[in-house]
Amino acid sequence: MLITRLKTEQDVRGLIAEINDCGNPAALDLETTGLDLRKDRLLTVVLSGPQADTAYCFPPEFRHLLLDLKVGLILHNFKFDYQFLYHNGVDLRHHDFRDTMLMHHLFNENLPHGLDAIITTRYNDSYKNTFWTTYKDFQDAPEAAQDEYAGKDVIYTLRLYHELKAELEEQGVP
Repeated sequence: MLITRLKTEQDVRGLIAEINDCGNPAALDLETTGLDLRKDRLLTVVLSGPQADTAYCFPPEFRHLLLDLKVGLILHNFKFDYQFLYHNGVDLRHHDFRDTMLMHHLFNENLPHGLDAIITTRYNDSYKNTFWTTYKDFQDAPEAAQDEYAGKDVIYTLRLYHELKAELEEQGVP
């Protein structure tokens, strides 16, 4: 996995152009100070890259550039990220979305559907548990640890999307 932090608007614009040129869907995730979109704030925006197992983290002041994406977006628990972005001035209503949480419900409604449970079970990676036992808040972690956590979220979300899509097609679920 290759996780990179972008610090300039030019770098984020370049990434979005690469993603658009590739044409494949991209995973999107947000890191925030909490779950209340009215009082908590956006800390980091994360996109999967055009190459497999790559992720890019960038500051929230460049969130408006997400509107330039022309590819489908893959999210886990779409509702949270969509509402948080909308509340922060980014209306992605006209983008094509896939929600891996909903796909996982269709795959097997009796399994836990949180991203941490799915990643631990499917990929045997407990990075989320390790992170949250080490740091009380996301912003308490050093930038490298934040980027690894956030980057793995989108890398695994995109991987999960492709796997669930194939598994659901095998089950005859469109």
